[in-house]
Amino acid sequence: MMTPEERAGMAAAINEAIALGCAAVREACARELADVRRSTAEELAAVRAHAQRADERAEALQRELDATRELAAQAPIQTMLVDAVGDLHVVQRGGVTTTANLAALGTRIAAAVDSGVGALGASLRAEVGAHVAREVMRFGSAPRWSRSAFYGEGAVVSCYNGRTYELAPGTRASIAQEPGEHPEVWQRIGSHGLRVMKSKPAVPEPGDVYTEGESRFIFDGETTTLFVPRATKQSDIDRSFKAANSLAASAFEHATRAERMAESHEARLDVVEREASNNALWIAEEGEAAVLRSATTEAWVAERADEIDAALLDLPQPEGASAS
Repeated sequence: MMTPEERAGMAAAINEAIALGCAAVREACARELADVRRSTAEELAAVRAHAQRADERAEALQRELDATRELAAQAPIQTMLVDAVGDLHVVQRGGVTTTANLAALGTRIAAAVDSGVGALGASLRAEVGAHVAREVMRFGSAPRWSRSAFYGEGAVVSCYNGRTYELAPGTRASIAQEPGEHPEVWQRIGSHGLRVMKSKPAVPEPGDVYTEGESRFIFDGETTTLFVPRATKQSDIDRSFKAANSLAASAFEHATRAERMAESHEARLDVVEREASNNALWIAEEGEAAVLRSATTEAWVAERADEIDAALLDLPQPEGASAS
């Protein structure tokens, strides 16, 4: 436990330390505030000096602009005079004087033209020859595209069946990029030439020959034409002959059944033929006699019918039977 004196001493020491700290902080803040005020004053002075120089520059520019406007308002050529010798004197605005010898002007122009015509003609001939060679290459003599070749800027190649392609502007080089598959690299020249494909492309081009539905079509840029029709298959032939084959099979089956029926009735036919033959023979040999015997028998029975019936009535009746 601290005594009251000790606590009072400690409190005094703490207050003194706090007062010293506050004094140090105030001193530091005062120094920093003075530095800030000094730097601000220096910057303000620099800004004012810069503004003054800007104003002076603006005034100078305004004076130059006024002078330029005044000069522009003057006529471009103030005076033109040809003296007795033939020299042309031109006094321009601003006081500049130019002298030209008119007598020698035509000679100098002719000399300049003569000296430039030769070089110009050679340059024109070279340019025309290069242009013609380029166009000939573009429309027929371009080398065939190769997958392993390296093509630089401006290259022209032929591909497929007579198509011509040129490396697109801005493309530095190309290798192993098939022209028809890379339109962003190769630009097609014209619409001539054919390209045979297995299926219809997403965007047909003039001269495309493709297969669709087992038929060949050709596209000329506007119209699609059937080029090669679909070939007839054995399955199609089989389907077309299926009905005829079924009818023929049914007819053959009926014919077979009729033949079997005829074979089964052949024995009966032989028996009937034999019986008919025997009956005809019997009729030829004994027919008339049999008819006579039948007639005689019938007459005899008719004469004795009463006697036959009476005899039947007189027969003794069995026991227990009653006469009807």
